[in-house]
Amino acid sequence: MNPHLSAIKQLAANAWYVPASALEGRSRTGRIAAARMAAIWVCNEVAMCNHSDIAGAFGRKRPTISYAIRAAENRRSTEPRFKAATDALKAEVSLPKRDRRQIDLRACTGDATADIISLLRQLQKAIETVLSETDKPQ
Repeated sequence: MNPHLSAIKQLAANAWYVPASALEGRSRTGRIAAARMAAIWVCNEVAMCNHSDIAGAFGRKRPTISYAIRAAENRRSTEPRFKAATDALKAEVSLPKRDRRQIDLRACTGDATADIISLLRQLQKAIETVLSETDKPQ
């Protein structure tokens, strides 16, 4: 399996507090389904893999992956909290491996504006840490 897909699955599972193995399972419970959908969307956005590779990583068929990506896009456009969470996950995945920090989605309250601000502050701290480490003389 592509190491990027494995890393994305693990980060999504951590962010939604579900076991990574559940993302490959058949469960449709809220948190597991949301984590799976977010992970699939991020894989499509960041990992530069085709839908067949993503399908293999999640134990799904290719058309299911296409559907999940469309569903995630729809959910992102209608649910600011899901959009903030997937943006935070995408940003975390985009960081170099050594600089990844767990984004704490437990801080989300349901107030979309407050949640986005909280997640952006977490990302800002992670980015500041990375920048301060790169500015240090070697």
